[in-house]
Amino acid sequence: MKKLLSMVVVASLGLNLQAQNDILDIVGHADCKDMLTIETRRTVGPTTAPQNYGEVLEFSGNERESVHFIEEEHHTVWYTFEAKTSADFKFELEPLDPNNDYDFALYQYTDEGFCEAVKNKEILPVRSNFARNNAKIDSRTGLRSSAQEELVAAGINPAYSKPLPVKAGQKYVLLVDNVYKEGKGHILHFDYVKPLLLGGLVQDIDSKEPLAADVFLVNVVTKDTLFQTNSDEDGIFANNFEIPLVQSKAPLLLHVKHPDYPLYRQRLDAIQILSLRKQPLVCELGQEAVTVVGDKRIVPDNRSFELEGKVVDDETNTPIQATVMITNTKTGEVIAETESDAETGEYKINVDVAEDAIKDPLHLEVYKDGYFFQDTIFKAYTIPQEAKKIRIDRRIPKLKKNAKFIAANILFHGGSPKPVNSSVSSIKVLFKLMKRNKKLRIKIDGHTNGCPDGKASSIRLSDARTMTVKDFLIKNGIDPDRIENEGFGCKYILYPVGGYRQHLNRRVEIKILDI
Repeated sequence: MKKLLSMVVVASLGLNLQAQNDILDIVGHADCKDMLTIETRRTVGPTTAPQNYGEVLEFSGNERESVHFIEEEHHTVWYTFEAKTSADFKFELEPLDPNNDYDFALYQYTDEGFCEAVKNKEILPVRSNFARNNAKIDSRTGLRSSAQEELVAAGINPAYSKPLPVKAGQKYVLLVDNVYKEGKGHILHFDYVKPLLLGGLVQDIDSKEPLAADVFLVNVVTKDTLFQTNSDEDGIFANNFEIPLVQSKAPLLLHVKHPDYPLYRQRLDAIQILSLRKQPLVCELGQEAVTVVGDKRIVPDNRSFELEGKVVDDETNTPIQATVMITNTKTGEVIAETESDAETGEYKINVDVAEDAIKDPLHLEVYKDGYFFQDTIFKAYTIPQEAKKIRIDRRIPKLKKNAKFIAANILFHGGSPKPVNSSVSSIKVLFKLMKRNKKLRIKIDGHTNGCPDGKASSIRLSDARTMTVKDFLIKNGIDPDRIENEGFGCKYILYPVGGYRQHLNRRVEIKILDI
C-alpha cells in the first residue's frame, strides 16, 4: 500500500516547468541518408523551414492516388527515432504557417540498406497521410485516435491517420514534406497512449440490487475526465478510453453518482484496470460518501504524513539549500515549513491536516533567492490513511536573463482570462518572487488552447490572461515598469488540441528581462 501511495502523490505533484523550445535547424536533413535523430517523449520544434528535396530525389512521378508514395518530393526533412515504450504511438504536425501543406510517411527502419530500399519502393510506410491541407484545423496532420484509415492518399481526405502500435526499442523513420516553396517550419507533438476498457457493476451495498447511476473516470493529476457513461438498469457499465504511458501509474478516480446515495469514489490506476479484464469492478453504494483504495473503504478524517525529498539545481544537478513550504490555499495558513540541507539538498517535513481542512487544496512551494520557483497543488484527502512517508524530489532553475519559464500551475478556464482556482496561489508565488528580487524585470507571455474563434480573438484572449497576472502584481505593489506583457494566441501550442494535456496550453510563460 505504501508503494501505491508514493506513486499517487508523486504523480499528483509531478508537474515540471518546461522552457520554450529553441528553433531546431533541419537544413541538411532533406535526404534519407542524412536523417535527423529526435526524441519523441517531448515536443520537437519549432523548426526551420524545409528548403528542398536535398541531393537525392527519393520520390518522383508517382500516382496521385497512391497511399504509399508522395506524388513528387518537394521540401523535405527525414527524422528518425526509437520508440521509448510499448504503446499506441501518436503525433501531431503543426505548421507554423497554416497556408503550408505538409504530408508525411512513417516507416519502420530495417537495416543499413533502408534508404536504398525506400527509394526502390521495396519498403512501404506503415502510416501515411498525403491529404490536402485543411485550413479549418490550421493545416495540422498526424496520427490521431479518432482517425479511421492507416494510409491516406492526396486530395480532399481526412487530415489524420490511425495511431501505430509500437514496441519499445523499435526504430522508425518519419518523412515530412511541405508542398509549397518558401514555406515555414513546423512543430511536432508526440504521445504514447495505452487503450483501455473499464467495466463494472453498480449495486446497493446491503441489498445487492443493481443501480442505474452516472459514472465518471477522472485523471487525478490532470483533472481531465477520461470518460463519462451510465450504468444500465442491470447496474452494468463499460467504456473504452486511453491514457498516456507517462501517466500509466498516475492515480485515476472513478466517481459514481446516484441521486439517492452519497458519492462513491474508487482509486485506480492503469495497471489495476488491466487486471480487471476477467473480473468486473463492483461499486457498492451505501449510506456514506467513501473513497475505495484497493480493498479498503476510507471515510475522510484527519491526515498526517511525512514529506521528504531532495532539492537540486536544475542545470548542474548539485544539491542546494531552499525553502520548502506547505500552505492551506483556502485559509492562507502555513501548515509546515523547512529548509533543505545545504550539502545534501535533502529535506524532511511533518504535515498534519485537521479533519475540517482535509479537502482544502494544499500548496507546495520550493523556492530560493536567485531561482525560479517550483510549486504544485494537492489535497490531503487524496492521501490514504496508510501513507506515512512520501518522497518528492525537486529541481529548480536559476534566474537568467532572457530565460523563459512556463509557470506550470498558472492556468486558465477555457475561453476566459480567469485563472482556475488552484492558480491563485501560484500567482502569489510569482509576486513573492518579484518582491524578493527587487531588480527583477519580467515579460508575461500569454497563450491559448487553439484558435476556435480565429487568431485575432485568440490573441485578445491571451493578452487578457497576461493582464490578469500583471494587474495582480501591480495591485500588490510591484512597479509597472518591471512588467511587460504580450499575447501570442495559439501560435505556440505545446500539446494537441483535444488531447489529455490540452488544458496546459491555456497558460502564461515568464521571460526574464533583467535581474
